[in-house]
Formats: sequence, structure tokens, C-alpha cells
Amino acid sequence: MKKIFAMLAVAASLLAVSCGKDDNGNGGSTKKPDSGQPADLPASLSGTNYFPIILDGESSELIKDKIVLDLRANPELDRRIDVWAAGETYTAGDAPGTNFYGKLGYTQLICAAPGGWSGGGITNAKAEEVSKFADVAAHPDQYYFHLGYKGKANEAHLIRVFGLNGEADIYEFAVGQGSVNIDGTNHTAIAPKDGEFEAGEWVEYEFSIQDMGLNFGGTAPYVYIMTFLSGNNPGAELSFDAIFIYKK
Repeated sequence: MKKIFAMLAVAASLLAVSCGKDDNGNGGSTKKPDSGQPADLPASLSGTNYFPIILDGESSELIKDKIVLDLRANPELDRRIDVWAAGETYTAGDAPGTNFYGKLGYTQLICAAPGGWSGGGITNAKAEEVSKFADVAAHPDQYYFHLGYKGKANEAHLIRVFGLNGEADIYEFAVGQGSVNIDGTNHTAIAPKDGEFEAGEWVEYEFSIQDMGLNFGGTAPYVYIMTFLSGNNPGAELSFDAIFIYKK
């Protein structure tokens, strides 16, 4: 894997467009009479112990008292979204419309692949922060990795998620529709959580940490908690949002 890193500033569009979805992630009510939660709190924001990776400010405010470690991009903490090959394998998209939760702001990348490949990553926890994952390591069956994705028809992207036990501690899956070729291997997109991909619509993917087989009890985290690759597919759109680990 090529590892020439550059930071990409991803702009969020401010166009307000309705984006209603079901209660498995996009706006359905999960409030109980005595829960004290907002009536429209989505199911994926109704858990506990959050580790946000990409999440808009308004949604993060709803779970601010449940955030264990904030892994979102933050220059002051040297947390980044890196685009590889000196920042040239993707360009920032306009991110039109609203995000996974029907609010403003999400990450959109357009594949450029000037050298015939593309890739990037989101930085992981620092070594001194790994103790924050103690409960994840102790109860991997209770924690989930969640990702919202929106893309065009017949486009797929490979997502790799890393635990805290080095580069070999990895789980990968393809999102979207069809397949993507990475280093000569075709990766076929899996079905989203609700079972059906819809081009141009937000869908969600979710896996238990136990099923992913990731070790969050390690002490040597790989530099990225998540990487993304779109192969040699200039113009392919990768839009993602609502990326976090949380406890149900």
C-alpha cells in the first residue's frame, strides 16, 4: 500500500434537502416514554459509549455525554482524513443535500486515480488513548461499527477497519453496488443493513466488533482506524457519514 500522506480539507455543502429514512438509522423515533431522549432520535444514536470517527456537529451534540473518545478530524490533536499520493487520488466533492441523519455536513470524495489507484484513511487513536477502549475489548459482542454511505449505481469502494493490534488487525468489506478491483482482486459490495442498496440514497452498514474479529485490547494501533480505496475509477463518488463505534 502506498503511504505518501497529505491532509485533505473536505467541505460540507449547506443545501437543505429532506432525507427521511427508517428507524434503523435515519430519523425514525426510538424514544421510550421515560427515556428522556429526543422523540426523533435515530436508533443508531440511542446507544451508549460512542467513539465518533465522522459525525456532524448537530448529531454529536445529541450524544455528547456518551462520547468516550472523539476520533474525528481535529488539527489541534493531529487527527486527519488523509488522501494518499500527496492528496491527489481523490478530490473534495460538493457534498450536496443533507447527511445520513438529515442534517448538514458529510464527507464526499471524488476518485481521481491519476496513477491508476486511489486510497486514503482516517487516523486512529494514539497509543496513550488505547485504554479508552477497555470496555470494547471486554465486550466485543456489545459494540458495533456503524457507517453511512451514499453513492452512484454500479460503483463500489473497499473499506478497511483496524483494531488496536497493528496493521494485521483488520476487517474489510466493500460498500455500494457491483465490485471494485484493488491490486488485482475484485471485492464485491455487500448488502447494507436494510438489505437493499439505492443509488443516490443513504444506506447503512453495521457489524459487531466480535463478528469483525478486531482486537481493541492491543497497545500498538495501526496509524489508521479506517481506510478507503476506490481503485482505478476516476469520477467514482464516495460519500460517507455517521461513522462510529458504539455500544448497544
